[in-house]
Amino acid sequence: MDMQRTSFARVCIKVHLIEGIIDEVEGRIHISWVQPGVLGIPQIKSLRDRFDGWLGKVKAALSSVEAETPDLMVE
Repeated sequence: MDMQRTSFARVCIKVHLIEGIIDEVEGRIHISWVQPGVLGIPQIKSLRDRFDGWLGKVKAALSSVEAETPDLMVE
């Protein structure tokens, strides 16, 4: 999991801008609530885009690991 994005999400959770769960095993961040009036629609869309970009990088890393170590991967 990208430490910069994880740290960003942790700070947002800590200061109660968002509520959610960071699942480092699954490589997911689930946002269940956003502080009203603190983040506008453009900021929320930007946050979504950043998380989407992060997700793409995680998927690419997983594909790379799977390709390099096919005998170690279990489904």
